[in-house]
Amino acid sequence: MRIIRQIIVLLTLSLVNISFLNAQGEFNNWYFGNNAGVTFNSGSPVALTNGALNTGEGCASISDAAGNILFYTDGMSIYNSNHVTMPNGTGLLGNSSSTQSAIIVQQPNSNNLYFVFTVGLSSSGMYYSVVDMTLNGGLGDVTAVKNVMLCSPVTEKVTAINHCNNNDVWVITHLFDSNDFYAYLVTNTGINTTPVISSVGTVHTGSSNAIGYMKASPDGSRIALAVRYMDLVELLDFDNNTGVVSNSMVLSTSIDHSYGIEFSPDGTRLYASNGLSGGSEVWQWDVSSGVLSTITASQYLVGTPATGTMGALQLGPDGLIYFVGWGNDHLGSITSPNSLGAACGYIENAVSLGGHTGNGGLPTFVQKYMYLPADFSFVDTCFGDNTYLFVS
Repeated sequence: MRIIRQIIVLLTLSLVNISFLNAQGEFNNWYFGNNAGVTFNSGSPVALTNGALNTGEGCASISDAAGNILFYTDGMSIYNSNHVTMPNGTGLLGNSSSTQSAIIVQQPNSNNLYFVFTVGLSSSGMYYSVVDMTLNGGLGDVTAVKNVMLCSPVTEKVTAINHCNNNDVWVITHLFDSNDFYAYLVTNTGINTTPVISSVGTVHTGSSNAIGYMKASPDGSRIALAVRYMDLVELLDFDNNTGVVSNSMVLSTSIDHSYGIEFSPDGTRLYASNGLSGGSEVWQWDVSSGVLSTITASQYLVGTPATGTMGALQLGPDGLIYFVGWGNDHLGSITSPNSLGAACGYIENAVSLGGHTGNGGLPTFVQKYMYLPADFSFVDTCFGDNTYLFVS
């Protein structure tokens, strides 16, 4: 029998801790809501009160590998580490009322160049701008490459996940009034502006149905999304080698005003938030089987927040899922998101925001192995490639 994948296990007797190949510090600082923020630099989230952002929904932030904030954005303006706008950092074509107004992708193999992808309201386009951190005395600035259109019209959805080579990055959006997914590959030479187009799943039609999050699973094998006024949660497969989206499964059409979406760290559970001012909920599905009937039968009500309308769900670098609500002065958390049912843990007021309040959004990040299990790390996981497991 031909060996398709060679597994090389390197036992390192002198080490007692796992060697993670992907630094986590890039995602440690979150700015969102009404001047709200948290940092994970100490391991657990602690309130940041120095943020300049006032955004109803969309936002994105990026730090260096050591966890030092570089810049953050609401999709319209970019703020540097001194919390002032970059000189050329205004007039971007996202919108703070867009669900996922921006996502920041570091150019592979570059220490200084970042692509800021922006998505506007309802049926606007997706654009990109380039930030060069060598400009403005090391505080960074937007270059002349600004507001370059990639496609239009799109919904308020954008997510990103590593290519299976663990170097390049796929940036994925969904077209408006269409069932087309567009996946753009970012490499060390820049953006391939010819997308991989996958026509699959639900047609997102009507401006209200542009609303709702889209996320990739941490391992890059799946995509999930919410379509708000269709009350819909959809799960699809993603090939992070080819960029193809396939195998749509509608998990529910009764999640009233679905909005937030997130996977557990191990990718076996999917969570969604929903609601308007009349009430909100957090739901869980066991998606490990890949069988629609089994998945839908596993639907579980995790919690019903007593105050505020539920907004985004976001996996943190500590392996917990955090959620936000409009006007809330705390983040909630799902404390054991890999676990089924009540064992997943639900805390409504888990993290104080230091007197500030959130709204609908939390930062959208590259789901770049946001959390790895504590017993291994890996690199080069394209089908047929050698896979190196580092165990200690």
